[in-house]
Amino acid sequence: MNENFHPKPDFFRPAFRSLNGEWEFECGKAQPLDYFFSTARYAARCRLPYSCRSAASGVTEQARSVWYRRTFSLGEEASGTVLLHFSHLSDRSEIFVNAKLVGVTDGASFVAFDISDCVVRGDNTLVVSVTAASGTTAGIEGTVWLEWSGKDRILSLGATAVAAEHRLIVEGYADPCPGSLLEVVLKSPSGKAERYRYRAEPHFTLSVPCPDLRPWSPDDPALYDLDITLRRPSGEASDRVLTYAAYRTVTTTGRGILLNGKPFPVAAVRDNLPYGEEGFVPTGTDALRQTFFYPMSLGFNAVVTTARKLSPAYLAFADRIGMAVIVEGAARGNSLLPKRWEELKNIAIGHPSVIVWNPVSDLYEAPDNICRVAAELKSFDPARPVLMPKGLCLQHAMQSILCNADTPSAALGAILAPDNTLPPKTKAALMRQYPSLLTTEAAPYCPVASVSVPDETPLAPRLLLRLASAIRALEAVGGAGYCVESLARSDAPGLIEKERLNISREDQLKLRRLNLAYRTSSRT
Repeated sequence: MNENFHPKPDFFRPAFRSLNGEWEFECGKAQPLDYFFSTARYAARCRLPYSCRSAASGVTEQARSVWYRRTFSLGEEASGTVLLHFSHLSDRSEIFVNAKLVGVTDGASFVAFDISDCVVRGDNTLVVSVTAASGTTAGIEGTVWLEWSGKDRILSLGATAVAAEHRLIVEGYADPCPGSLLEVVLKSPSGKAERYRYRAEPHFTLSVPCPDLRPWSPDDPALYDLDITLRRPSGEASDRVLTYAAYRTVTTTGRGILLNGKPFPVAAVRDNLPYGEEGFVPTGTDALRQTFFYPMSLGFNAVVTTARKLSPAYLAFADRIGMAVIVEGAARGNSLLPKRWEELKNIAIGHPSVIVWNPVSDLYEAPDNICRVAAELKSFDPARPVLMPKGLCLQHAMQSILCNADTPSAALGAILAPDNTLPPKTKAALMRQYPSLLTTEAAPYCPVASVSVPDETPLAPRLLLRLASAIRALEAVGGAGYCVESLARSDAPGLIEKERLNISREDQLKLRRLNLAYRTSSRT
């Protein structure tokens, strides 16, 4: 666990303090309410940022209702604005500071509470109650942290690149006193820094010149860092926020994804595993390195991940190193609630690495459910394309073809083939089983750009042959990309190195050459 790791690196104040570590913990059984605010010690301990369901937390008992408590100290920070942040609260939560209720939420990601009126100089006591509607609760998941500023502060902001005008538009809200200024330092990918000043308004829109603006891509992950300070008329800094901006275009055609107007062949690995016993929340840069650097070293350019694993830290890391991200929505008809879609959109906004949404996280889905989830995605984030299966993207169909195909190449070729090239018997059988599968109504947005190679031991020789066959099949039918199952393993410290040792150097180089050759041939 890295205490200096910020869970929201796309918008944060350098003045922050992590509250991760050991908290007092109690299952809310028959204890009276006064007990949780008394000086009596709770029965157990929970180690954040890990969920109480995770073995890494140290908690051995699960319950529908749980309580957390810890103390923190403040100095002169208590005289300004103090914000309390939570990465994720799984269920209905009540937050108390010094026995005063500061907030209630029905479960949320990246929620903040202004606790300025409740804190004092010296020791303060934070108590959090989390209660599930049914079953057991996961409690607090992820980092809890404090940020502070002066009484005047920046409330929110976002940056948008306008490529045609070579400038960034920074829009946001602030609470400045009259005569305050916003000082913006823009740092380009080349390291050049420019400083600009603007009058601070409660609702501000700043036009920041950016003459060397260029698009983000995995080959050139160009990010433009923004250091924004709110200064009082005296010149004193009242608040400071760090963020970054980027731009790229993503469109789709019948032959795949276009990134910045050029074909982008997807060579993806699936990353839907937890970080070992630690759960789904990255607790430091080491966990993210395990997720991204190993696949990158083998020539992959994208990860396919689930909505459950999406976080600002995950996406910011992908932005920085140049790894494309395809985010899957729901599984087996379990459509996400509109509130959750809105959360996902807010997490993904501004992250150039998120190139497309994928409606479902497994291929057992019925076409009607896929279309329904895709429509929800499109309504909540019209700026990004939504992948839609066209042809044979159902697991049932894949299994049927794989069982009857003579070779992996023939099987994958059939899976990826346009519907007019399917064997007549196969097409007839599928039309009987899934009447809407091969119609245009089943693919209203864009064709699928990633297919799953059947799971094998990671990078075993047989899988390499499957990959070679997949690449040849994709090239033959004009496919847009492929996805390897269960390769990006990040579920325990050291596991990546263990897998690396089990792969011969020859096989590593072979896979890398296959990926690079496929990417090169797809561009020509």
